[in-house]
Amino acid sequence: MSFVDRLAERIGPGDRPGRRSFLGRAAMVGSAMAVAPVDFMTRPVDAQDVVLASNAVCRSYGCGGGQLCCDGYTEFCCSLTGSNRCPPGSVTGGWWKVDSSTYCSAGGDIRPRYYLDCHKTCGGCACAGGTCSGDCNGTPCGCGRRPDGSSLGCGYRKAGCTRFRYGQCNQHIGCVGPIVCRVVTCLTPWQLDPNCTRATLTDNNTRWHDAPCLHAGFSDTIDNAYYADAVQWAVNVGITTGVEGRDLFFPDRPVNRAEIVTFMWRMLDQPPAQPHYLTDNPGGTYYHKAVQWAAGEGITTGYAGTDEFRPQLNCTRGEAVTFFKRMMRNPTPSTAPEFSDVDPNAFYADAVKWAAHHGVTTGVGGTGQFQPHGLLTRAEAVTFLWRIAGNQALWHQRPPSSKVRF
Repeated sequence: MSFVDRLAERIGPGDRPGRRSFLGRAAMVGSAMAVAPVDFMTRPVDAQDVVLASNAVCRSYGCGGGQLCCDGYTEFCCSLTGSNRCPPGSVTGGWWKVDSSTYCSAGGDIRPRYYLDCHKTCGGCACAGGTCSGDCNGTPCGCGRRPDGSSLGCGYRKAGCTRFRYGQCNQHIGCVGPIVCRVVTCLTPWQLDPNCTRATLTDNNTRWHDAPCLHAGFSDTIDNAYYADAVQWAVNVGITTGVEGRDLFFPDRPVNRAEIVTFMWRMLDQPPAQPHYLTDNPGGTYYHKAVQWAAGEGITTGYAGTDEFRPQLNCTRGEAVTFFKRMMRNPTPSTAPEFSDVDPNAFYADAVKWAAHHGVTTGVGGTGQFQPHGLLTRAEAVTFLWRIAGNQALWHQRPPSSKVRF
């Protein structure tokens, strides 16, 4: 028996239905699955309610002909507010995921895409069944209904209409209002909101539920993360365009040696490259000129005394600050914060002292350590460069590039 058949049995009143009644219910379930698949799959309501509620909003605005208000889904927050996050006065109520999303997979990493619903808070409104009325909490239902009450019309999905909560997030809040908009991310929900649990709902039928505004920035970075300003700066000035031309940054992925010197080269406005002796820097790669430049400037002298650069090898934190200090041509400061895990005789010791003295690094998580042998993440890489670009004192030996922030 198919999933639709089982649902058709479940929503029927009384004992096992007759064949005509069963077929009618199955057709309605099929319509509900087409209009609002996740809503219907995860809540015990009559299929007819799902279809009729969506149709009623669509008709009340005079919409039709395949316009978005009639597709049954709730609108994305970025379409209504310009930001892919829950708006003020709302909370995350729950989430579902799509496995192996093409939107979230790149570079061999296959990842899910997550959809999170933002609910208006209830304030002092009466609560029935865990939700309060939008009429009470100031959330009118409409096509493209924005948090300020204005409507964008038939070209936008409904908002403020659905009183349903998946329930994995903010369970300490007993009552929430209608869904005002929806957030989409390649990060796990509990990374965005620690009040979300890991109880999973999956609906791969919604894999194409999308909007253009979701691709205006990176869908796998967090707006209030320590690296947020640095990543935005790196995008704005052309240091990074994401991974494989996608709207993905992979902030927690280790940066390799090719990527880090390319970031540096771009930050300095792509200076001319010099012929060099490195044997593993083929022409035609995105990093070829950057590695040529780094070798010509003495930023790299090869890997471990060889005539190779090892471009695909992940870069350590000790290597990175060594590259940065050489790039900026700065002397080693006489005093600087000390880290308990930095050997004063190591090749990176002076560079770590330089980076700490100038605020390029403050160590790792208040531990008093620098972790020089730890792999540098892409988020850390652009954060270090962002700090260098914002410190005028570091640019006395090198003419400031167009990317500086002072």
